[in-house]
Amino acid sequence: VMSGRSFAYDLTIINDSNKRIQGIAFRDSGDLDIADCHVSELCNLNRNENVSVKSVITVKKRGYCLLDGIWILQEDPLGIMRKPRFYPIQDKILVLPKLYSIPNIQFQVHRRFHQGGIPFAEKKGETEEFISLREYRSGDPIKKINWKASAKSGKTIVNEYQDEYHSRYGLVLDTYVDKASRRQFEIAVSLSASIVFSSDLHESVLDLMFLGSVPYRIPIGSGLNSRQYALSVIAGVQGQPRENITELAQLIKQHLFLMHSMILVLLRLDEERIDIIRSLVSNQIHLKILLVAEKPEKEIARINSLNLKADITVISRKDPERSIHRITDA
Repeated sequence: VMSGRSFAYDLTIINDSNKRIQGIAFRDSGDLDIADCHVSELCNLNRNENVSVKSVITVKKRGYCLLDGIWILQEDPLGIMRKPRFYPIQDKILVLPKLYSIPNIQFQVHRRFHQGGIPFAEKKGETEEFISLREYRSGDPIKKINWKASAKSGKTIVNEYQDEYHSRYGLVLDTYVDKASRRQFEIAVSLSASIVFSSDLHESVLDLMFLGSVPYRIPIGSGLNSRQYALSVIAGVQGQPRENITELAQLIKQHLFLMHSMILVLLRLDEERIDIIRSLVSNQIHLKILLVAEKPEKEIARINSLNLKADITVISRKDPERSIHRITDA
């Protein structure tokens, strides 16, 4: 379910007593900071009668909505008070950030060769994907000889592996949040989630990177982490009150050799972040930058004066959907 929307579930209440019960209502019990739980009115229940009702919960923000139980409220015989009874449950609902209809950003670059295929681009050395056995040919590495198969056949047999070409790009979310950028951060989180949701990962890998309590890099693609898993991580990401641009620059630099392109989702464009942009450009990384701004006109004028060789789209915090259509292919 998405932030700001409602979800419903069915609930069956059974009167297994020998008495008629009147004036029953129920209310969900959960995290009221994340969800609004409504009191639902029910009709009277005769003995051994049951009734099915629909409970509607409105989620207010992203993260996990914890449902810890249900309150059943029963009127007293005089209809003055309701006696509550709590029935515990253990469940949780993942609430995603708001998703925007964002263009699928395509980078016009050549694909990079990764020996062993996409799943093995994460591993060091020459770990590869086995596909078959075949006879030894002159020039084959000795380490590829399958000694067991060779002993059985009386011939020298080697393992054959599959290699692949694929494109790989990074998605970097800036998580440093101060009082001035708190509302912008929620837009940045939604933009990041929207990119993950809409990206074509059939023949590419997307590396989601951000700083939380520790640095995070989550490779998403075939044989790696799923899109659903990445969205669940983004749903729980928190803004960091401490400036962490040095650690972010180190995280990017550490994995730069894997990528040819990168999307940066930023909340500000200060000197430190400008230095990161110029460093990436000098390393021939194709860049798309989404800058969430409180005053977009001011930021656009400033960007034009900086002469940065990068594709920058300014997203208005107050009306992000109007700005998103300006995102183009890098």
